[in-house]
Amino acid sequence: MRHISKTTARVIETSLIALLVFTPLARGAVQPWAVSIAHFLTFIMVTTYLLGVVFGAQPRPGRTPLDLPLVALFLLALFSSLFSIERHSSVVALARLAHYVALYVIVVNTVRRRDQVRRLAYTIVAVGSFLALFGLIKYLGGLTPPWWDYDVQSAGLTATFVNKNHLAGYMEMAIPVAAGLLLAARRGWEKALFAFSIFLLCVALTLSLSRGGWISATFALGLMCCLYLMKAKRHYKGLMVGAVSVATVVVLTALASAPVVGRLETLTHGEDMGKRQGRPALWAKTLDLIEDHAVLGTGPGTFPIAFTPYRPAGVNSTYQYAHNDYLHFVSETGLFTLGIMLWLVAAFFPWATAKIKATKSELTLGITLGALSGMVAIMVHSLVDFNLHIMANATLFTVLAGLVMSPAHGPWTAGRSPLRFPLSAATTMPVVKTALTVTMVGLFALGSHFLYRWFMGDYFIHRAKELEKTTGWNTSMGAYEKALQYGPGNPEYHYLFGRFYQMFAKAAKDEGIKEMLFQRAWAELEEARKGSPRDARTYLALAQTSEGLGRLGQSASTDSTETWYQRAVSLYPHSAPYRYFLARHYKRAGDVEKALHHVSTMLALDPSADRYIRHHAFWDVPNIDKAAEKALEKALENPFTCNAAAAALAARLAEKKRWLEAAQVYGRQVPESAFADRSGYYIQMGRYLLLGGEERAAEVYFLRALEGASDLFAALRGVKTAYQRAEQLDRLSVLFETLKQGRPEVVEIDLYLAQVLYEQGQYKEALAYLDAFLRVKETSGVDFWMAKTLKALGKDYKAEAYIKQAIRWEPENAQFHHFYAGLLYDRGRFLEALEEADRAIHASHGENAWYLDRKAWILYRMKRYDAAIKAWQRAATLKPAHKAFRRQIDMAKREANGDAVNRLLSY
Repeated sequence: MRHISKTTARVIETSLIALLVFTPLARGAVQPWAVSIAHFLTFIMVTTYLLGVVFGAQPRPGRTPLDLPLVALFLLALFSSLFSIERHSSVVALARLAHYVALYVIVVNTVRRRDQVRRLAYTIVAVGSFLALFGLIKYLGGLTPPWWDYDVQSAGLTATFVNKNHLAGYMEMAIPVAAGLLLAARRGWEKALFAFSIFLLCVALTLSLSRGGWISATFALGLMCCLYLMKAKRHYKGLMVGAVSVATVVVLTALASAPVVGRLETLTHGEDMGKRQGRPALWAKTLDLIEDHAVLGTGPGTFPIAFTPYRPAGVNSTYQYAHNDYLHFVSETGLFTLGIMLWLVAAFFPWATAKIKATKSELTLGITLGALSGMVAIMVHSLVDFNLHIMANATLFTVLAGLVMSPAHGPWTAGRSPLRFPLSAATTMPVVKTALTVTMVGLFALGSHFLYRWFMGDYFIHRAKELEKTTGWNTSMGAYEKALQYGPGNPEYHYLFGRFYQMFAKAAKDEGIKEMLFQRAWAELEEARKGSPRDARTYLALAQTSEGLGRLGQSASTDSTETWYQRAVSLYPHSAPYRYFLARHYKRAGDVEKALHHVSTMLALDPSADRYIRHHAFWDVPNIDKAAEKALEKALENPFTCNAAAAALAARLAEKKRWLEAAQVYGRQVPESAFADRSGYYIQMGRYLLLGGEERAAEVYFLRALEGASDLFAALRGVKTAYQRAEQLDRLSVLFETLKQGRPEVVEIDLYLAQVLYEQGQYKEALAYLDAFLRVKETSGVDFWMAKTLKALGKDYKAEAYIKQAIRWEPENAQFHHFYAGLLYDRGRFLEALEEADRAIHASHGENAWYLDRKAWILYRMKRYDAAIKAWQRAATLKPAHKAFRRQIDMAKREANGDAVNRLLSY
């Protein structure tokens, strides 16, 4: 019996540690294949534990204050699933809830000894420290394995997670656990090790740039300090104060970094108006969803589909979560969930605080304080994020809850307690034991089979997508079919396979093959619709498939296509792409009024699409410009679209040369931040005002742009371009002189002043500014302008020296080689000029007509007329509207013919 007890305990503990290590390393375990492995590990623990109970090697499940509310929550979720808007998603979500409940029971009932508690806590801190170290290496630009090299770019530290907020969620739970181990440590090396771990975790949390993580961790650590100071003896209080002081210094040091300071500024000054109001608007619409499904919700796991009709107008993000776990849970399972949440809190906190007060064990005190504080941190963070939907974080949260609620470690196990676990009797009948064992092994095999199918289905879906990108359509079809063999009831698989057939059909050239592929797409999409009748994506795909069949003259009709499009739009009314597809359908059907209505709606939802519709599908629709302007004016009133609408409408007015009206509209943009780089905005405002005749007001904006620009070089170039377009370079030189007086240390102003003076023909004055620039530093750009200026002054030898230096700085710069070729051409050094011209063409990939023109002239002067003609013909192809190339081709042909005649006469 003792051997069985040790074996089962070892299997359970190993699986639990493997789960804690695997979930964060598997990218947070957000993908289905990782979820299936996590379920399998928990399944092993549950089966082993139940077998141990049957053989008397493990304690029977004991009672905790959370048992009843957890059972109530599971039953509510089960009942809600019966009325779900999508059964498959609800079954998956229900399995995940069962996973967490089972994991909680396992931790409460099996983590009994002090060494088990220590190993579990050590694992949490070790994993957190690894994430912090790896995240720092990745953040600082070090080499990372391809597995953790994501396409998604993040400004903050992410480590193995995709989202920086989720790494922050893990850190804010691991930091209190490390602090708890520090409190319980007795040896000096242990204290130093845990202090270093806290240092790493704090740095990682800070550099994650997660404001929710910062606030949550600060609140949780403050609570931990208060609870500890109430409990600890006087000489231990100094340890806590010292630890908090060290952590504070670490955090403040990390906060001094520029990205962190910039992120902190948004706490007080705010971000873009649309972003700042995004989450409150999302929460308000989630409340509308809850109001419409108050009793049982829409079903567990159905928020992404249920929310599409409620998405705020002008918000182009696709929301998978409500960014508030509490609202998310209530929307899916109804208002009764809110009562169960309050029940859980009311049962949890009195138990935890009573345990802290009663225990005399330093380990129990430290672990309980750390676990409780980590849970509080994630509960606070869940008000503005969805950490509890990330399996790595939710698993750690569940383990911490089990450590807090477990009465087994610490002095409470010695006395009589209603929570003491009685061991299973060893006198159970052998027949019953055998039957229970066979049943549990059979259930384990059955469950493992389902998890295997889930894993393989996800594997083949990912493989199909990769094959589709690399080896083509035919090879990926088999992977899609395999995925459906393993997951025939998954509507997502059917949808993806249907979209695959649809794209395959569009690429096919033979009409018979097209029809067959569209029919297959229709069959798969119908299966997806049956499994998920509220998924707008499926109806859009059905409409497009029906449209394709209709163009082939098959059974689908225009009316059925319109019905599918309208159904898709009704489920996703604030989606600009859906409006675009419906408008395009109406335009093809000849219903111009409806097409115009949906185009206007699309522009009100996404003003950035204005340029596309004017130059592509809808440019010839009558009254499109008038309707578009009205839609953009409407979009100006929406905080989510006002900036894009102001830019698009101002561009329209500028095309009509209504410059001051354009400036007035463009000025309605909402500032992104009090500290943001607004130089681009100021330059555009200045350009509109300058072209409108308001020179003084324009100069004010240009000076603002130049004074606050993070990239002064780009800002100077933008201002220069604006004055060039307005043909007022004389005023530009005055502006640069004014700026130079205010900022004499900025040498880039000298370079741009030199360029302005060069373009005005004041070459000597330009040369003086270039010399001033060169006295401070040398760049390829200043060498190039020195060469141009010296050439204009007739000093070709000095110009050649400077252009050679510029080329040494940037040997692949086509412009430099092009200029050098011209310099050599003017000096009659045609062979060298031809080499430089070829280098310029090579550096520009042969796509610059003027570089080809220079080469052609060099060849012409070398009397290589055929080669010159070919170069000019290529230039004419690139610039067909440039008639000079045609004239030069005719000239070269005449010279070639004359040269041929002269050669014949000489014979």
